[in-house]
Amino acid sequence: MPENFRMWFEIIFTLSYLIILWILVFAMKKRMDDVDTGDKKNAHRFTLAFGLLAFGDSFHILGRVAAYALGGLDAHPQIFGAPVGIVGVGSFATSVTLTFFYALMLPIWKEHFGKEYNRFSYFLFAMGAIRLVILFLPGNNWQGASPYNYAIYRNIPFWIQFEDASHACACPLFYQLLMFCGTSYLEGQV
Repeated sequence: MPENFRMWFEIIFTLSYLIILWILVFAMKKRMDDVDTGDKKNAHRFTLAFGLLAFGDSFHILGRVAAYALGGLDAHPQIFGAPVGIVGVGSFATSVTLTFFYALMLPIWKEHFGKEYNRFSYFLFAMGAIRLVILFLPGNNWQGASPYNYAIYRNIPFWIQFEDASHACACPLFYQLLMFCGTSYLEGQV
């Protein structure tokens, strides 16, 4: 596949994703008054989670688009007099917000299904905290090419958090989100 085609496909696809994500976040916020009182707490958490996802992905996606516009993904424009690897900064931002996104899924699941926190729940929160610590280690080299070993280190807790969360709550919650958006948020909006 020609590099130019791949670049434009990535830009169009990721910007489309980002626009749709922000539309969903604003639709969720706009329709919050339509949510039953008993579901408001989780609806706010969902809106916050997806707002964080959109915010972090905005840094990542817009950083990549800007880097392409500046000549390539290794672009380091001067910001406040210092060279900044905008793709790396965007990757860092989306890594942090995605960690919080998955951490928010646990209280949503707990509230929705009437579950209590247990050792497993705290283990998932600990995986998120460990991931955040690893993300801030200087060895990640967010300004340049990330060393392969750090990419593995920072993603092990995330993988555990995601895998366990997806089995425990993310899949049913995703279904609930689709039902919630389809019947509450987007009703009459098409």
